[in-house]
Amino acid sequence: MKKFQYEVVNPQGIHAAPASLLVNEFNKFHCNVIIEKGKKVIDGKDIFALMGLNIKQNDTIVVTFEGKEENEAVKAVERLLKENL
Repeated sequence: MKKFQYEVVNPQGIHAAPASLLVNEFNKFHCNVIIEKGKKVIDGKDIFALMGLNIKQNDTIVVTFEGKEENEAVKAVERLLKENL
């Protein structure tokens, strides 16, 4: 299991477009993705659940990867978040 925290810097938070980018990236890898915001925990590969978290600028999320390609997934997603969101 690999996990990291991320503080959202995008002024619009994670709305439809960034959520779509994230879910597309998650789906490239054979592993489970769990996203936590506060006490809410969702399947990161479910775009509706991700958008339902209502993630705003300065919110902190925890992203957990578990499975065959977790190492590759965590690197790719951290890079996507830092460069594009």
